[in-house]
Amino acid sequence: MTHPFRARRLLPTAVAALIGVSYCFASDLTASGARGQNVSPSLVSLHPQNLPPHRSVGNSVAMDLDTAIVGAPGDSSGTGAAYVFTRALTGEWRQQAQLTSADATSGDEFGASVAVASETALVGTGVSDSPAAYVFVRHGSTWTPEARLDVGRGVMSVALSSSGDRAVVGVSGAVNPTIEAAYVFARGPGKWVQEAVLAPNPGTPPGSGFGYAVSISDNVVAIGAQGENSSNGAVYIFERDAGGTWRRQVRLALVSTDHSPAMFGWSVGLAGRTLMVGAFGENDFRGAAYIFQQTQAGLWSQQARLVPDARSPGYQCFGFAVGLTLYGALIGQPCDGEGGGLSTRVYVFSRGTSGAWARRVAVSSPAAADTANFGAALATNGLDVVIGSPSENPAGAAYVLECLPCLLYGGERP
Repeated sequence: MTHPFRARRLLPTAVAALIGVSYCFASDLTASGARGQNVSPSLVSLHPQNLPPHRSVGNSVAMDLDTAIVGAPGDSSGTGAAYVFTRALTGEWRQQAQLTSADATSGDEFGASVAVASETALVGTGVSDSPAAYVFVRHGSTWTPEARLDVGRGVMSVALSSSGDRAVVGVSGAVNPTIEAAYVFARGPGKWVQEAVLAPNPGTPPGSGFGYAVSISDNVVAIGAQGENSSNGAVYIFERDAGGTWRRQVRLALVSTDHSPAMFGWSVGLAGRTLMVGAFGENDFRGAAYIFQQTQAGLWSQQARLVPDARSPGYQCFGFAVGLTLYGALIGQPCDGEGGGLSTRVYVFSRGTSGAWARRVAVSSPAAADTANFGAALATNGLDVVIGSPSENPAGAAYVLECLPCLLYGGERP
């Protein structure tokens, strides 16, 4: 699950130029977790072919097995596109396809959000005159359009179940602030059908941002509403029961904040029964991320609060994007509020056998480019991470960080 940085940016950020890949280890640990032993995972650049400047490549990203999708909503004067990359048996990443919409027009921002699972891709438009999410399927190496999922208002986020047969499309009221919802679609015989319309609690004031971020894991959907409670935010959890009905299960919100607009719910990620929520506005936009775990009784309880490196200056937007696996957490920090050159990066946290989370490493962009917004979009397949850097010159960029377990556990799962 990913979101357009350009369309969602609230801050006048000035991201520092970061050169090379830097690693900052907690408790003087190396990436393998053993003192004195360095691991150098591979950071691979994904560049669409023959692309002009200013295309916002990496504004959204998605990943499944050896397939990565990179959204470029600024392509073709804002018509937009999404690019599919696959990893060959040799380990090389190659562009496989360019996904576009036959009915897209200038300003539609096709590719503002993307998802991929099990030979199925889902691509959302942004704040356009004809908002929709488009389904593509892959046969061999060829991608073909399968369906257009109409929602009638601005699409801000999309997600796919692991089977690729269920889609969630979030709309946050960008076109009409009084209408905010998330639509669930299911693939039926020969067509996609609307299964449910998920909404916030009755009486929620307009402008809650409900639907700005969505994630799905099995029969559980998490939906961010970062604008609720004076922009301190909230997250709603819905669950599909045995009869196929989606029911609102719980609303999660911060008990207290430091009086800044925390934006809790700006980004969300589910992995099994674990939930991560980004709150990039917390602590004067230094940011934070929260981990919740569902208990055997079905209750959701906070497990951890993750924060950036205290040495980073100014606001960093830590939590702007998140990615989650059963063993690790990825958190994007695409801002550098004071131009200190220490902030724009992606943090990797690991979960130990006791359930405790520890900061392992921070990865920065290899490009020497101002305002790159490295880490504005994240996705993971559990073994690798795809990272968006949509403002990197000239057209934006995306990178694959390979061998995530090398960073978490020295190449071995716990």
